[in-house]
Amino acid sequence: MIFHVTYRNENRYSLFSRNDYQNKFDLRQILRYIYSMEISGTYISFLILVATLLLFYLKNKSSSETFESLEAHEKLMLQKNLNWVHSKPHPSGKYGNFNPVARFPDIIEEFGPPSVLDKEAGGFALWDKTDLEDEGSCFEQIILKDELIPHSVPAPHTDFLYATYKLDIPKEMRCEVLKLSDSLFYDPLKTELIARCHFMGAVVSTLWLAVMMVKEAWTLEEAKNLYGPTINSTIMGSKTYIEGEYEKMLDDLCENYDFGE
Repeated sequence: MIFHVTYRNENRYSLFSRNDYQNKFDLRQILRYIYSMEISGTYISFLILVATLLLFYLKNKSSSETFESLEAHEKLMLQKNLNWVHSKPHPSGKYGNFNPVARFPDIIEEFGPPSVLDKEAGGFALWDKTDLEDEGSCFEQIILKDELIPHSVPAPHTDFLYATYKLDIPKEMRCEVLKLSDSLFYDPLKTELIARCHFMGAVVSTLWLAVMMVKEAWTLEEAKNLYGPTINSTIMGSKTYIEGEYEKMLDDLCENYDFGE
């Protein structure tokens, strides 16, 4: 099943999934009550019509919840309802304790509910540009996929989280920039740079270093030397964690965002 998140009442989100909510109103009970009343057939038809419209309204109203009103356990319910197959670390045991199901709540915490969610095996959660802009982000989109892609640099982990950033990279620089990471991709037609990793700190660090190469003329060697340390600076609890570094890089990305023509 695919969920869609839409706007209601300015910037309030509404998450629709009729199967996740119990229907509180039974049409059959209402009809039995109407027929038990000793009134004319015309009036009964009118009451049935009113009851049907009322039921339709109440079911739709009860089947949606604004994201701001969701409690922690309800957010957790979104995670538990996922039928994704990659809910455990890589079976080899060599790539850390990372998986997309466990990462899902972190992304919701930072960017709100996904714009589109396919909860079935092999599915994905997608945050589109419009929703991300409302969260103060300058990414084109973010996608969390039900996959585990082994990657060993700068340390063993699995990739499953993608962020797309608008950046016009000169043709002569593209190959050099992409050498920064095997999890860095570029679409020259859309002028979009895509970084993939397992958490936003690493994704943002990779994009930020690529931007420094393009905008500040950093060499590949300079960027690669800072690749691991920059990622570690965003990991709370790490010995080299720097408070506010992640937010600073996000600000830099927004300042250097390529709005195109």
